[in-house]
Amino acid sequence: PCTSNDVVSVLISDGSECIPCIGETVDCTTGPSTIILCDDGDSDTTNDVATILDCDGSICIPCAGTPGPLKLYIPNVFNPNSTSRNDQFQLFSSKELLINYMYIFDRWGNRVFSVEGTTNFSDDAKWNGKFNDQDLPPGLYVLMVEYDDQGKVSKESADILLMH
Repeated sequence: PCTSNDVVSVLISDGSECIPCIGETVDCTTGPSTIILCDDGDSDTTNDVATILDCDGSICIPCAGTPGPLKLYIPNVFNPNSTSRNDQFQLFSSKELLINYMYIFDRWGNRVFSVEGTTNFSDDAKWNGKFNDQDLPPGLYVLMVEYDDQGKVSKESADILLMH
């Protein structure tokens, strides 16, 4: 089924085949194909499709999706002295981001935490609620962050409540 321009040479005198039926092989670059919906198994992609060769159903382009929008979560409360999972401040996202800078300021505008040129999954990008190895007092702090999501640079700011 995956050949085209099939021909057979037949001897006129008795109708026997001189050359068996042969044709040009059809592949993904020359044959008709169909795009089908599929599931690439990645929850962060949308519009998952594969391309198959119509003649035999072979896969021309494996199932893949378009990266979906970034899902970013900035916590607004954390308690560094707790035994819970919220004992460090960090950014949560659906994929790794390059952090150009992340600064945290106290209410007087003093920078109490900073990190540059790392990823949100790095331990460097986690704040433990301290400044110069001293516990900071409970209260509101301000986050400013600039991150790069595959070439798209974005800035966010938020209030963070530090509890004890």
